[in-house]
Amino acid sequence: MRNMRRLTLGPWVARALLGLATVAAGWWLLNSPVLAFGDVDIDGYDGKDRPQLEAAIRAAADDGNLFVLPRDEVASAVARFPGVGDVALSRDWPRSLRVRIVPARPVAVIVSLEGASVLVSSRGRVIGPAPTRHTLPRLRTEGAPPKPGARLPATLGGAFAFATELPPEIASRVRALRQVDGGRIEGTLTGLGDLIVGRPGRPRARAAALTAVLNDLSEGEGSEQEAARYVNVTVPERPSVGFEASTVDDAPSS
Repeated sequence: MRNMRRLTLGPWVARALLGLATVAAGWWLLNSPVLAFGDVDIDGYDGKDRPQLEAAIRAAADDGNLFVLPRDEVASAVARFPGVGDVALSRDWPRSLRVRIVPARPVAVIVSLEGASVLVSSRGRVIGPAPTRHTLPRLRTEGAPPKPGARLPATLGGAFAFATELPPEIASRVRALRQVDGGRIEGTLTGLGDLIVGRPGRPRARAAALTAVLNDLSEGEGSEQEAARYVNVTVPERPSVGFEASTVDDAPSS
């Protein structure tokens, strides 16, 4: 009986040992220099913090190999760089990793009463200082502007949502967009007058209403837009324009 059990268990033990050896060999191969990336090629980014970004990506790349791309590790590494919008990884045979950086897309500028201005990306994150000249809508904050990497302040969320729904030629005219007493969003339009948006909400409908109103008004010296005192899109189905004979109080309110 003892000999029979030895004969019966022998093949299973051999197979188990072979399986363990295979797993160990596979683990060693995946983590050995044999499959490690020989080089990491990074392109698409020219920010001032590029050296730090490259260092972070190369360190994260050590967690991958030619068979397993370190997508999560690289994404986590670049998350602390506000100038990065997205990242794409691919193999560059025979032994290189190609990392393509998609820069964050600036869509608005926060202007503080202290005089500093910062760029905000399409994801609502502060990228860094704004250039002196730009064609982006301006949101106003009373305190110091948020630091690079910070998220858009909650008080500017409604204004940001509205401004980023506007076509570029109209968004570039938006100035000092902010929340005033009671939470109403207001600002100004260059070449016109005050802009009244209303409480946060329905940004796309209100942006479409403003676009339609401006398209209907004449532009230039002595035009209807120059004579207008305000545009009110609080109720996008019934936008209104006030001229010299009107007052802001005549406009529909939320």
